[in-house]
Amino acid sequence: MRVWLVLVFGAISCASAPPVAVSPAVSPSGVVSPAPIVISPEEKSYLDKKHAEDKLRAELLQTPDHFVTSDYWEKRDSGIVNDYTRATAIRVKNRSEFDVSELKGKIHFSDKFGQEMATVPFTASGEVPAGQTVKLNIDSSEISGKAVGAKVVIENLRARR
Repeated sequence: MRVWLVLVFGAISCASAPPVAVSPAVSPSGVVSPAPIVISPEEKSYLDKKHAEDKLRAELLQTPDHFVTSDYWEKRDSGIVNDYTRATAIRVKNRSEFDVSELKGKIHFSDKFGQEMATVPFTASGEVPAGQTVKLNIDSSEISGKAVGAKVVIENLRARR
């Protein structure tokens, strides 16, 4: 049994019989385009779903703070003569359809008057499942002074289904 594989203007045909020529479309200006690709409704549904998922993932990665937020933080204060503050954990709410991990961002510390004292980067360990709220331990720098408020901004993350 022989199998024929023929490429005619971008269309592939596999059969046990000799191939049938596929006529490409020719525009009035003489431009030749490949024969149209025919897909099943199931394949179209899968491709549409995959395209929508890719679009959501790209939006999440581009603006993670629109989907993943933090409204609570824990800290450790230290110092005898001078005060020092270090954030140790954050509560993260994931409103996306993806599980997220490897969160990175910045913490903006403020004093008792609401004035910003310092901004430090952080990295969070752990995963936040889609649609859930989880407390994550973080690694961040210590600042000089006693911070009473903080705004957590998530700038980067990893998303998976």
